[in-house]
Amino acid sequence: MRGRERPALIARALCTRAVSADRSLWQVGACLKRGSQLMPQPYMLSCHCGAIRLEVDAELAGLLECNCSTCARAGFIRWKVPVEAVRLVTEKCRLSTYLWHDADGGTHFCPTCGTTMLRTGYRDHIAVNARCLEGADIFEFEVTRYDGRNLMPPGPTL
Repeated sequence: MRGRERPALIARALCTRAVSADRSLWQVGACLKRGSQLMPQPYMLSCHCGAIRLEVDAELAGLLECNCSTCARAGFIRWKVPVEAVRLVTEKCRLSTYLWHDADGGTHFCPTCGTTMLRTGYRDHIAVNARCLEGADIFEFEVTRYDGRNLMPPGPTL
């Protein structure tokens, strides 16, 4: 372990490091922890420039990385959450939307820095980009891979 020793080491089986700039953020199971205190839900997410911010009040689980043409280009790590668990902290008009494949939903991103924040159009959930979790290192999370390139139906052709 780099840096100073952590008290009790929080049992390696449960704890993975999610390092913030000051090395005080830890993840225990699916719950983020800063120092010795748990970070309460909701979790804060933001784009790279900070213009778009949202809160998610849901368990941090079921992260999925897809290699479809859209996810691969955007670097989207899907975190499916109930619609009611997401609250946009900034103005909705600040989000830009890219519509593809269908007109029911879209990929919503920051028009300033281009960070993909979320996807809508599902019946009972929203897909949030887990890479946007503030202070977390996505390499430390358990992420399942999905072969969207081969398993998803292609989009409309011209």
